[in-house]
This record gives sequence, structure tokens and C-alpha cells, in this order.
Amino acid sequence: DLRPKNRTQEKETTQQKGNRGHQAPTEGAKAETH
Repeated sequence: DLRPKNRTQEKETTQQKGNRGHQAPTEGAKAETH
């Protein structure tokens, strides 16, 4: 149960990071690497 919920949150985080990456690709890539 916790896994599917975490996956949904992870997807949202990825989308938010992607949106930020468009403005700051360097920061987005660094955040994704971490």
C-alpha cells in the first residue's frame, strides 16, 4: 500500500522537477542525479 502511494508522489515530484528543469536545466539535472 505504501509503495503505490510513494510511486504516485514520486511521479508528481518528477513532474514538478521537470517544470523547474525547463527554467533551470542545470538545477533539474542536479536534483535528478541526487
